[in-house]
Amino acid sequence: MASSARRHPPLRPSSSTNRTAREVEKRVNTPGLSSDINDEEFGIASGKPVPRSYLLKLIKRSHMNGILNLASRGLTEVPPEVFAEEVVEDENQQRQKAKIPDFSQNTTETWWNREALKTLDLSSNCLTTLPNEIETLNYLVVLNVHNNQLTTLPDAIRGLRALEKLVVSQNQLT
Repeated sequence: MASSARRHPPLRPSSSTNRTAREVEKRVNTPGLSSDINDEEFGIASGKPVPRSYLLKLIKRSHMNGILNLASRGLTEVPPEVFAEEVVEDENQQRQKAKIPDFSQNTTETWWNREALKTLDLSSNCLTTLPNEIETLNYLVVLNVHNNQLTTLPDAIRGLRALEKLVVSQNQLT
């Protein structure tokens, strides 16, 4: 019985496991190896308002995966581009698009490869209202407006038929 009660030292990851974890962390946190949209570059952690061009890139990217994270961006209102069919990042792109149709094989931005917005995170901003256009997000499953300054919710939220999760805590709702 004494042999079965023998204690074994706790398992610890080997140094090679630790090294691998550090390498993965380094790759993920290295700006040159991460995506072209980099929160640290715009000082997002400070909670300061972010440049419009940055927001437009985030919105445009959400068309590929259906997830838009605008949490802690210093927003006082929801950008209207969230509800737009197509996001135009600058005026030159708008003029060029109007003159020359684009028949390139860029499959990532084509309308048939777009994903409907299913998750919208607007938490930890300075929003006082949500626009009525919110009802146009027909496929929205998750809406997070946690930690804002909302005093009311628009009636348009009732039109979100696919909505399964609504997070409204830490607002000024009564």
